[in-house]
Amino acid sequence: MTQSHSKSPRRFRREVGSWLFLLPHLFFFALFVVVPLVFGLVISFFNWSLLKENVFIGFNNY
Repeated sequence: MTQSHSKSPRRFRREVGSWLFLLPHLFFFALFVVVPLVFGLVISFFNWSLLKENVFIGFNNY
């Protein structure tokens, strides 16, 4: 049998403070790591050119 415990206000404040401390770090991690990785993955499926229209080629780059 599991009892549900309500969070005390002190514990809730401590958890909110922790997330507020981590928020800027998570933002910059996403900005400089996650976004470029996802962008690189997406453009790897295209014949990418700055001067011509980008053409979807699927797995032909692999």
